[in-house]
Amino acid sequence: MKTTNQSRIFISYSHRGNGPEWKAWLLRHLGVFERHHLLDVWQDGKIRVSSYFDDDITQAMTSARLAVVLLTPEALKSTYILEKEFPFLRERQQRDKLPVFPVICEPCNWKVHDWLRATQAPNESNPISPLAEAKQNHIFRQLATDIATELSRIALVELPMSAQPPAPDHIYLEKFPLTRGPGLREEKLIGREQELALLDLAFTQSHTAIVSLVAWGGVGKTMLVQHWLRRLQREGWFGTKRVYAWSFYSQGTKEDRQASEDTFLAHALEWFGVQCETTLSPWDKGRLLADAVARERTLLILDGIEPLQYPPGPMGGQLRAPGVQSLLKHLARKANAEVRGQKSKASNSLCLVTTREPLTDLADFQRREGSPWGSVLRVDLGNLTDEAGAALLHHAGANRAGAAEIKPDDKELLAASREVDGHALTLNLLGRFIARAHGGDIRRRDLVKFEEADRKEQGGTTFKMLAAFENWFAKSGAFGSRQLAVLQILGLFDRPADAGCIGSLRKPPVIAGLTDSLFLTPRRFFNLWRRRTPLSDEDWKETVSFLCDFGLVKEQAWNSIPIGGYNKDESKLVWAYSELGIRFRQPKPLLSQDPSAMRHTTLESHPLIREYFARHLKEKAAGAWKTAHWRLYTHLCESVPYWPEGLCGLAPLYQAVVHGCQASRFETTCNEVYLDRIMRGSTQYSTLKLGAYASDLEGLACFFREPWERLATSMSKRATTSILAITSFDLRCQGRLVEAQEPIRICLALAEAHRDWKVAAKLANNLGELLLTQGEVTPAIECASRALRFADEDGDLWLRVSRRTLLGEALLQAGKREESLSVYKDAIPIQEARQPERPLLHGRLGFRYWQLTLWEQALVAYRCALEATPDGSATRLCTHNFITFCKMLEDQVRETLPWLKGRPGSITSADLALTHLTVAESSLYRALMCSSEAARSQTLPAAHHELETAIEGLYLSGETIYLPQALADRAWVRFWNRDLGGARTDLDEAWDIAERGPMRLHMADIRLHRARLFFRAKSYPWKSPQDDLAAAEKLINECGYHRRDEELADAKHAILGS
Repeated sequence: MKTTNQSRIFISYSHRGNGPEWKAWLLRHLGVFERHHLLDVWQDGKIRVSSYFDDDITQAMTSARLAVVLLTPEALKSTYILEKEFPFLRERQQRDKLPVFPVICEPCNWKVHDWLRATQAPNESNPISPLAEAKQNHIFRQLATDIATELSRIALVELPMSAQPPAPDHIYLEKFPLTRGPGLREEKLIGREQELALLDLAFTQSHTAIVSLVAWGGVGKTMLVQHWLRRLQREGWFGTKRVYAWSFYSQGTKEDRQASEDTFLAHALEWFGVQCETTLSPWDKGRLLADAVARERTLLILDGIEPLQYPPGPMGGQLRAPGVQSLLKHLARKANAEVRGQKSKASNSLCLVTTREPLTDLADFQRREGSPWGSVLRVDLGNLTDEAGAALLHHAGANRAGAAEIKPDDKELLAASREVDGHALTLNLLGRFIARAHGGDIRRRDLVKFEEADRKEQGGTTFKMLAAFENWFAKSGAFGSRQLAVLQILGLFDRPADAGCIGSLRKPPVIAGLTDSLFLTPRRFFNLWRRRTPLSDEDWKETVSFLCDFGLVKEQAWNSIPIGGYNKDESKLVWAYSELGIRFRQPKPLLSQDPSAMRHTTLESHPLIREYFARHLKEKAAGAWKTAHWRLYTHLCESVPYWPEGLCGLAPLYQAVVHGCQASRFETTCNEVYLDRIMRGSTQYSTLKLGAYASDLEGLACFFREPWERLATSMSKRATTSILAITSFDLRCQGRLVEAQEPIRICLALAEAHRDWKVAAKLANNLGELLLTQGEVTPAIECASRALRFADEDGDLWLRVSRRTLLGEALLQAGKREESLSVYKDAIPIQEARQPERPLLHGRLGFRYWQLTLWEQALVAYRCALEATPDGSATRLCTHNFITFCKMLEDQVRETLPWLKGRPGSITSADLALTHLTVAESSLYRALMCSSEAARSQTLPAAHHELETAIEGLYLSGETIYLPQALADRAWVRFWNRDLGGARTDLDEAWDIAERGPMRLHMADIRLHRARLFFRAKSYPWKSPQDDLAAAEKLINECGYHRRDEELADAKHAILGS
């Protein structure tokens, strides 16, 4: 592990008197940094057993980067301190400029030691002991922060610096602007000095890859990060080559909110110069992005990723965005490899994440007490202290108690801070409200009724504060009504509101109950009412500016983006040309918004503020809520071509889906926008062409009352079945297999009720595959049997063959090989009748059958591998018949490849990939059964080539279900080619994919593979072979995965001797 002494602290104190108590107090506050292994605090309690006391202290003082001297009368009478420690520390202070922090704990004659006066002591160099306990605690907290700040300053200066700061095109902050705005005071961040020092220290550590700031909404995560970034920016970024920041928090506040990572991945990959197919799986995109981030020193900011996580519950905190999950895991793993002395391309990059939920996916990489090697630092950001909260109130404008002016530490301000539990957003809003509405008199806070707030709800005190604003605006005449209308309008959005959308709501006609105050009513002319006119731009800007002063709204520059595409008539030609394999002309660009709106800005508000006003508008003016959303739907549909090109082109249509569903126009939204314009009918443009599965799910979630179990309303059969089927497909492609089940179950029940046996057979098959992959072997057998029954009822030959192969596979996994073989024997005659020219099972169906035929060969091959000696030679000859059979099957399957490639319309890329995988496994088993290394080396290259082809095909097809098996096979090939690092990487990647599902059968296999491959290694890459075998056995028994019983027994015998 890389170690640094930049953070070592030496504490000098006396064992006599109250010295140990003062030391304990300091250690308690330094523990915030020491627990994260950011500081190394040395005191004599760390003296090693059987070592020389004097030598240990001398070594500690020599390696210290900062010293703390706790001054008490006993310390100044200690011969050892006066004759040994003081002279040594004084010499280092003068020679090395060692920072020395004197702390006058008790009254004593410390001033006779001139060298201690170099640094101002806490409490203005007065004794601490006479102070109240609360004040003492505050002083030691500040002391710990000052110590960490000084050490971080030293560490930052010592970082490798570039001659020039990063070029402007190497800094992307558009999604996370650092400009000074309301509520974000650049000159001072109140109450977060400790966290700033912590971020600085983490930034200087080469083995810290990820820092996650975890806190409820409104605590101040984003504000803290923005302030920290501005500090780095002023200093030229301290050698950082690239800075990239992205904010997800605007995409939603509710726990069941589905958000997309697609736009982030597409933009980040392009910005980092990574070229890849748009249809590449999100896992691969995340991996490629991690490689790009680690290529040079990069600062990556991911703000507010909780919309990408599962809400609290059984899966709470897990990332449902596979691309971001892959990105973070690869960054963490690269840094861990560096720490453990393994080969790594880590380049001291740091990823800073803010979220409301802990990142449970990174638990294995998290740094803990006693485990300094972890590359992930989790920081739970608490509310402000009473003192910091009081200072924030005063800073925001609450500077009076009645008529009297007060200071930041006034008891009224301290009490107000306690009443809202130090919640930063609430305190900031309260201070501004008190300043403007009540002349800064903090005693008027009683109007807010904080005692009625639900403190178990995120934003409980903030919602009470917003209610006070709402009441004040409602009583403030026309101007206040306008402010209230703007806040209610922002409640319609789940992201920043662009000028085009805002402009559509400001246009006539008035939306009764929402935009009334944004229109002027002219005087009567000859007893006739003139038409109401919209508020002028000047009056609108004045209203928005007033809200910005309160910190309720933020403004950002807005630019319209040209979107290319085809109009409705052209879309028919595009369809016709594509059927003929001809590309229609290039799409024409169209401005996505009204150019007249370009002089305006986007409006943004904190998610808690949007949530409050959205809830109230929906409850009090349901008609206005629906009318406004429908107007936004109409505007967004018209803002892009009928068939827009690319992910950016689809973004307004996905947003239109959100607003259309909020307007309760589910059927129209589904047919007119989602199916016809986003999916483009059966072409499935958004997913199969763009790979936008996450964006698709974000839109599909709007049609559900409870994702993914209950639709929001009844729709036509076409709309219902389409929504459910596509939802299940998208979830499956995202690796969210458990969630993919329920939409299929609902669809299956509908098909069965309508006696649609063809559809029922397909759906039951899909459900059976999901169940089998997740390790529900017995339910999978039952579901496969239902699919077989439905297929026989329908009579379609392909359905009858394919459903039998699924049942055969499920029976094989249960260890029922004879029953499985019987099912396949029934399938072969049907296949002969269906395709006389190709009677053998092929593609996916053939892969399932070949798994059965290769079962015994695999068992023998793994036995040989377990018995092989470390030099690679086998201890016994394998049965020649097994090798011959593998070669025969390999040749037979290879012969089907040209025929499969010649049928692109009916054979998928996954069929081809699985055929290559079968050839690869036949070669691998032959290699493992070879009696010599020379014979093995002749066979392994062919297996490796076929595996590369298979893995590439599976990635491109999105068939993640078979990827762990292919990656594990390649791990064996790499291992026997002495590429142990590559084998570990493959097994880790296979585990990441399997764990997401969860694919419990693959998880059992990977545990077995890890133990069988690495049990002889001097340093086992994971916990232990024994742990992996125990976990594999547990999974096998829980799932009923008895296909692996004999392999498990062989592994236990070879590794454990049992």
